Amino acid sequence: MEKRIHFLQKIRKELIFTGIKGETWEEVLRGTASRLLAAGAVKESYADAVVEREREYPTGLPIGRVNLALPHTYPQHVREHAVAIAVPAHPVLFQSMDDPDAMVEVSLLVCPLLDKMEENIQLLPSLMKYFANEEIIAELAAAGSAQAVFRKLQQGAAIA
Repeated sequence: MEKRIHFLQKIRKELIFTGIKGETWEEVLRGTASRLLAAGAVKESYADAVVEREREYPTGLPIGRVNLALPHTYPQHVREHAVAIAVPAHPVLFQSMDDPDAMVEVSLLVCPLLDKMEENIQLLPSLMKYFANEEIIAELAAAGSAQAVFRKLQQGAAIA
């Protein structure tokens, strides 16, 4: 039987970023990529790769009044198998995963950093269950600091 990995096992405080500046999804993704590179979690090629993949396969996920995106790219651009969290300074529009012609106002980015593409399948059930609750997304987006986001994720582990 395939072993499932819970996404909370792959989060560390150093890969949680708040106040990411940008007017567009691409600016926010590049700002997040810059912080991930500085943290040593991704390679220099990651920013261009994640932007290109987002163009081809949009990840905006409409949940309700507060939404998220799940931007990710191929393993060759990643150094560390982890899940990063990024909170834009203000909501930005992403194309919808369900309907690329629709736009979704996103307040939270959950970024799987994958060693192997199969890991996305292992992480996805726990990600989808946890983030199906828009109250959780709203609390994380409003937390204000990486430490506060990390604390809320730890508190939420009991319900995940």
